[in-house]
Amino acid sequence: MRGTFALVSTGTAILLSLTSGAFAKNSKVIPCASGSGEDEMCDLCDNKKAIEVTDWANVTWVDNFTFGNAASETGTGYKVYWKIEQPAEGCNILLFEHFSSESGESVDPRISGRIKLAVPNAGCFLSRVGSGGVGAGACCGKACEDIGAIPIADAPSQ
Repeated sequence: MRGTFALVSTGTAILLSLTSGAFAKNSKVIPCASGSGEDEMCDLCDNKKAIEVTDWANVTWVDNFTFGNAASETGTGYKVYWKIEQPAEGCNILLFEHFSSESGESVDPRISGRIKLAVPNAGCFLSRVGSGGVGAGACCGKACEDIGAIPIADAPSQ
């Protein structure tokens, strides 16, 4: 989300510019082997495999993601619970997977992967992660709408 705001106080104008980078400074998503969908209810988490959350247009990728503690999918990949910190108001934390011939191409060439999870609140969320990798990013406001990152309201774990 990009916007410019002016604060006027005693004849002095201050301009502030907000971008999607305001989502949650120093935020990370942490993979866990089990969870319940409630805030802070992820178990068997591996902080060493935490992924830094960056702006959606510059996703942080972990290629060849492995997580031996998580349940394996049929074929390749894992069922991973993600401990997600609270994003800023109006923002979503996103998990991505690389595009493949099966998932199709992006409607927005700026998006570097298919959105697997979009959450507006902290919690423990389940998402399948393919062996091809996983990315973490965030968006705010209109940027979320533009890229199709519709938040999952009170997303339960599965």
